[in-house]
Amino acid sequence: MWEVLLSLHLLQDPHPDRLDGWRRRVGDLLTPQMRLLAEIAPPWGYSPDFLTPLPNAGSLDEGLDAVLSTPPARARGELAIVQRQQAVSPAIRDLALGGKDGLVPLADAVRSYAEVALRPEWETATAAVEAGLVLSGPAPGSMPGARPDLPAALRHLARWRGTSILEIAYPYDREIRLSGRELRLIPSYFCRRHPIALRDPRLPPIVVYPITPPHTPPHLKEREPGSRKALAKLLGSTRAAALEVIAEGCTTSELSERLGISNASASEHASVLRSAGLTYSNRTRNTVHHTATQLGRHLLHRSGVLL
Repeated sequence: MWEVLLSLHLLQDPHPDRLDGWRRRVGDLLTPQMRLLAEIAPPWGYSPDFLTPLPNAGSLDEGLDAVLSTPPARARGELAIVQRQQAVSPAIRDLALGGKDGLVPLADAVRSYAEVALRPEWETATAAVEAGLVLSGPAPGSMPGARPDLPAALRHLARWRGTSILEIAYPYDREIRLSGRELRLIPSYFCRRHPIALRDPRLPPIVVYPITPPHTPPHLKEREPGSRKALAKLLGSTRAAALEVIAEGCTTSELSERLGISNASASEHASVLRSAGLTYSNRTRNTVHHTATQLGRHLLHRSGVLL
């Protein structure tokens, strides 16, 4: 299910760095039903966590059964985040209103997509993942102790700070607190440029990482200070930080909390960024939701903030 999600991200990436032949072949085979998946799996921003249930399923069918068993209230809540982030078609809105059987059309679309997009590539993908799982220490999968060795394919994106803090190149400021839980590391063939994690901190901690390094592997955090400094000179330090937070998708109150400023100040920064064409906002009742425009994301990417 992670490969389904991440291949959809790669398929929509406006600046792909690999698998161009695969992208062209699959793009020609997509049906309207499959194209609906792109709406809840955009290349940037949030995708519902229920699309990637725990990695204990032995087949696509078991993974889809897990998706179909998602409680309706959870499905509605996660799809609501997608609707706040971007405009969606009526078919996607209907998923959130369908009750117990509402996710059946989604599962059918995933099954059809996997048949044309993943099955022909699966042997190659599996071989690449297995080849990338060359370790200098313990087998991957969990990290119960301090400072275990990392999978070779993750080392160019991660480093240890002290004995218990693992820093990973990630497009947003995120913190995963294990609180005694194991961190599961999942290698992925379709993951691109940077790792990805679930948004809900209540879910088991998982980091999915690219098995194929970028053409020019970035040294973790090495370019951030200068890049952020340049962005701060352009926008001001608080406004640059606001753009980074908004790129993840947030409300005004969430922006205020993340930046440690008042709601009024957060609203003002969001308004200035919106006027500059770097973000856009939409209101749902009394709540305003913000996300970055393509221009805003391009600025963050060129500044080295988004890898």
